[in-house]
This record gives sequence, C-alpha cells and structure tokens, in this order.
Amino acid sequence: MNIFDEIFDARILNIFKASTVSGVPYYLLADNEGPALYKKEFIKHLELAKVYGGLTKENKRRLRTTKWEIFWQTKAEFQVAYFINKMLGYEISFKPEGNKNCYGDVSLIVNESYSIFVEIKSPYRQTPNGVWTGDDSQVIKSNLDKAYRQVPYDKPSVVVFVADLRAGSPNKDLMIKSLYGEMVGVPKWKTVGIEIEVVDCFEWSGYFQKNIHRKISAVAVSNLAVTNPWVNHLFYGSSEPENKSDIYNYTFDVYHNPFANIPIETTIFKQYPQFCLNANKSEMVWVNKNQ
Repeated sequence: MNIFDEIFDARILNIFKASTVSGVPYYLLADNEGPALYKKEFIKHLELAKVYGGLTKENKRRLRTTKWEIFWQTKAEFQVAYFINKMLGYEISFKPEGNKNCYGDVSLIVNESYSIFVEIKSPYRQTPNGVWTGDDSQVIKSNLDKAYRQVPYDKPSVVVFVADLRAGSPNKDLMIKSLYGEMVGVPKWKTVGIEIEVVDCFEWSGYFQKNIHRKISAVAVSNLAVTNPWVNHLFYGSSEPENKSDIYNYTFDVYHNPFANIPIETTIFKQYPQFCLNANKSEMVWVNKNQ
C-alpha cells in the first residue's frame, strides 16, 4: 500500500465525497489525468515527510479533515519541505524550536552549525468574513504578525507564503508594497544646477522597518504549477507530444529584510529570484529575476 492510500483510505475518501464543505482538493477525488499529476507530486511530498519524521499522527489527522484551511496548511508545510530538500538541496527537520515555547514548521539545515527557521503560512489570504477587497497587503501583514510571535531571536528565519487553488500567489508589486512600502520618486542631483535624476525610493511604511520586525530575515512566496504536454493536447488542442513527460515547476521568490537582525545570504536560495540590497547597500534590487 502506498503512502497516499494509507492516509486516504476508502472510508476517508467517501467522507470527502459526501461532505458539503467546499474546498476539498479535487485531486484527492478525481481520477482523470490532470488531477493525477498533482496527486503524483503530492505523494512525493508525503514520502519525504515520512522519511524526516513529519508524517506524525497529528499531521495525518490534519490531512484527513474536511476543513480546507487545515488540510492546505499541512500540505503546504510538506510541499515547502520537499522544495527545500529536493530543489535547494538542504537537509531538513520538522518542528524546530522557536520563541517562547513556540515551534516553526521546518528547519532548513545548511550545515551542523547553521540552520534557518522556516514558518509557513497558507493560504495567505484569510479575509475577515471571507470578503476580499482587492488589496491583500493588510492580510499579508496580519499573517506576518502571527508568524513573528513564533520566530526566535537567535536564528535567521524566513516566512513562506504558499498559494492555494482559491487564492493565487501575491504578485511582486503587492509583496513589495506590503513589505517595504510605497515607491516615491526622490530628486537626485547628478550635476548640481544642471541635471536632475529621479530615483525610486521607498517610504519604508511596509512591514520591514528599521526599528520593528527585525527578527524576520526574509519572506518568500512559493508555488507549484504542473503542466503536461499530453494534457495540453487533450484539453487545449495543442499538437500531440512525442512523450508524456511531466513538468513540475516550483517557484520561490524571496524578499529580504534590509533591517534584519540576522540577514540571510542570497547564495542560500541559489538561482531563485530575490529582492535584496545591492552590493553597496544603497538600494533594493532584484537578482535572478528572470529565472
């Protein structure tokens, strides 16, 4: 019996099918090729979690619930753990110690003496009374406040937002506004009295500020998209592919805190896009943005 069938046996799946609660993940119940691709990758996440001790009785219970938010939070933790281990190449552990008897979700272990505390928040959009106003900046800040209480003072940390099927990833402009503040044009004299260059700067009215929220080293946004040439052929009329090779695209955008007590080097996150201070620490810039 594979790990998926062990957790989601016939009894549990029948409960899902009979449930009137919206949001049950479609790939748990559907058997056509599209959802099967997500299920295939989900099984890899479960297998890795089992190897590293994350598939506890409590987490199995959370996966079996018909409450979407609880299921997705647990699934997101396993997805990020898989990304850290398989895509970034680091060892992991679950439930690292945080601040004041709190625990995080995953520890990214660079080496024996250096690890990063990882807290995962998903779905990032949790609006009051389920009403979405079109601007998620306050929701993002609210979720960061919840994470901040768990983050330790003596370790670097990253808070990861994971998109779900109802609420896609917050875009880069929204994340920049939420974390750093509004952009404003500031005049800068290139040659006094002759030429003026307008330089984009931040108001620093976002979550990252000089005197507060310095425990969080960075915030990341992660997602998983599954594409398959054969599925595109069946559903969208594209040309028939030579093979059915699956394509799993993990995205991971990192936004560094320029005021962090313990910054994280950009090399840790390798080729993935990162918004960070430039070499002379004079402005925030993107590195690896086109990856």
